[in-house]
Amino acid sequence: MDLWTDDFKWFVWFLIRSAIYGYILYHAFCFLRRKVPGVLGYGPIRKYPNMRKLRRVKGYFNYRWRRIKRKKKAGIDPIRTAFDGMKATPLNLGTMSVPVLGELESVVVIVLNDAALLRNLKIALRDCCIWWEW
Repeated sequence: MDLWTDDFKWFVWFLIRSAIYGYILYHAFCFLRRKVPGVLGYGPIRKYPNMRKLRRVKGYFNYRWRRIKRKKKAGIDPIRTAFDGMKATPLNLGTMSVPVLGELESVVVIVLNDAALLRNLKIALRDCCIWWEW
């Protein structure tokens, strides 16, 4: 019985000593990591400034992306709202010629109609490819 209790006590004291030494070594290394570069003459450890800039830009793009998704979830169509904003500006239609007005009207109809937009994009891409192949 004494042999078992001696082994158990030794094991418990080993765990306690290991925890204390580990705690001391961890804090000593943290302190050295902070203080040694200054002692050796390297000055303070600086963060890379371009990484800070990148983090800021990335944050802005994530904010913009989340804002677009939030508006889409709320049911706001970005194309329709853009065109509503354009309709709010007064156009001097008296100075425009009839073909220009017809073209403008067709562009608005195409952008508001998804199927027409895709059809016209396909035609434009095909014409572009034919022109390049020529």
